[in-house]
Amino acid sequence: MPQQKRLNSKASATKARPKSKGRGAGSASARVLNSRKAADRGPKVDPDWIRARKQLLKSVKAEVRQRVGEDPSDVRAAHREVERRLKSRFRPSSKSEILAELESVDFVLGGDFHAHGPAQRTHFKILRQVAIERGLILAMECFEISSQKWVDEFLAGRIDLEKLRNKAKWDSRWGFPFENYRSLLELARRRRWKILACGWPRELTAGRQGLFKQDAFVAKRLWVASLQEPGALIYLIMGELHLPGIERHLLTMKGASASRNLRGNWRGASILALHVMGEDVYFKLALKSLEHTVDVVRFLDAPAMRESSVAAFEGSRRGAITQRAESLSGVRRFVALCSPPWVLWQSYLLHLDRTVELEWADAGRTEEDFDPTDHVRRHIKWISQQLGLRIEVQRDTQNLSVYLVSDPRLWRKIENQLKATDRELARKLMFEERSFVIPAGEWACLGQPTVNHAAHLAGEYLQMKASGRHRLTWKFPSDFEAAIFVEGLAYFASKYVNPKRQSESFADLRASLQAWPHGLTGGSPAEEEREALRLALDQRMLELMHFHQGRQRRVQVRPKRTSSWLWAALVLGRMLGERIFTADRAHKLPRRELSRWFKLDVMRPDFRREYLQILGRLARAVGTEVAPSDVLMKSLSHRPRRERI
Repeated sequence: MPQQKRLNSKASATKARPKSKGRGAGSASARVLNSRKAADRGPKVDPDWIRARKQLLKSVKAEVRQRVGEDPSDVRAAHREVERRLKSRFRPSSKSEILAELESVDFVLGGDFHAHGPAQRTHFKILRQVAIERGLILAMECFEISSQKWVDEFLAGRIDLEKLRNKAKWDSRWGFPFENYRSLLELARRRRWKILACGWPRELTAGRQGLFKQDAFVAKRLWVASLQEPGALIYLIMGELHLPGIERHLLTMKGASASRNLRGNWRGASILALHVMGEDVYFKLALKSLEHTVDVVRFLDAPAMRESSVAAFEGSRRGAITQRAESLSGVRRFVALCSPPWVLWQSYLLHLDRTVELEWADAGRTEEDFDPTDHVRRHIKWISQQLGLRIEVQRDTQNLSVYLVSDPRLWRKIENQLKATDRELARKLMFEERSFVIPAGEWACLGQPTVNHAAHLAGEYLQMKASGRHRLTWKFPSDFEAAIFVEGLAYFASKYVNPKRQSESFADLRASLQAWPHGLTGGSPAEEEREALRLALDQRMLELMHFHQGRQRRVQVRPKRTSSWLWAALVLGRMLGERIFTADRAHKLPRRELSRWFKLDVMRPDFRREYLQILGRLARAVGTEVAPSDVLMKSLSHRPRRERI
């Protein structure tokens, strides 16, 4: 009987197996299936792209080390601990999953990269969507414990942000950009959250085991706050290297409390660790071409702490308690990739050059003495090498001078060297903290001392040098397509350095124009907004009609203000740069062709024809956007009753 059952099973398996129509047909269908699977997997992995970014990260870290010296032993140990914790298995996640986990945790240990604004904005985007009924305590390293009374005064509404900045001695004691934390402070006051100062003075953190002592103090401060307000969510924003130590101390306290049967009705001090630095995670995603689509990952298992590592920090007795706590309650660990890893360190390098070098210099120097030209040159060199542009940095950039918006020398150059129309546009760009290059004198304005602005400026300068352009593209309307194209290449260059950068939309254009004062716009913000929006939309309709129908026409909207042309060109240029970057990452744009675009003479009379051909090339490579909706199309009409968008 058993033998008969086996025979029956073999016969049924043979019947269930489909008959092949021939070897050729089967192999052909398999090839079609494999090709479809390959298409679904997305763009191919570019090993050269990954290798170049790893080399860039290594070189930027080396420059940081040259400025600040070697890290102390406890800092190096913290680096190793963070790297070890972020090398376990992970899966793609989302901000929604983080928000769902906040309902059932007691502590959120949020990492911070102080010099990089997107790191603080990551926490702001999460906190502004928190909808929990229990209380929330926002613990922040940026305020020293001696500033707690001034923080309370601010939350009570008795002092404003600027007075809080002065009373807390922010610039001298913390030193990182205050604007990066402004939205978090305003959100806490609006939601009536408590802010807990967790910073230690520099004098106490220096020396041997300074990092360990600070972590122990902060963990105890968080623990006491949880005892004083049971059930409240404690959200800490602190340097990334502090997270392993604070996590370790909290788990030690939890293990000690569990051994003494304290707080029996408590959920168990569950911890969510949210990192913003994940170099290993980023490059693992890049190996699967997911670095641009995945922003949040969750680790599948929190690695248990090795006993030797625990003993080095806690001692053998407390190490056993910590291991017991970790085994009972795993830490929920996420990484939010706010920016590529090299952008984080470039931001820190830029911050060092603005602050540390000035502190070492003579006391008579001010912030205006900071020269950002070297940072722009660094980006020019790297981008030109990656794109195959033959730019000799030492020779071709020797006349380049870059100034910050706050530098009075920039204002004097604008007043003395630019014509009236160009001078007005330059003032508006400076008011909006935009970056731009003046080809005639090879000097430039760096709108903000950030990596995005420096790379954007480098891209515009590369286009100017490669094409031999000697004047601004601000002669409207004849320079409209040229201004869009130059802005597109400049934005592509910045996106090449920081792939996480987001292009502007029509909503961003509207918000920016509404913020302009009446004196700069020459009219009401609503009129300026309407002109720029209608012009940008009309230009996009023109481009779509040319691609889909082959029809060519000029823009029908004729703004009264020159600034409307410029503002529309900036927004359209950044959208164009986004499409160029997408085509480049999808390997549908040869590097030779991209280099040719940088060398195009945008000042020649027939450039418009070349511009439309480039748009068609991009549309065939990566697709084109759908036509605007009926509401937006009606806004292009010249009849006054249909001007509203």
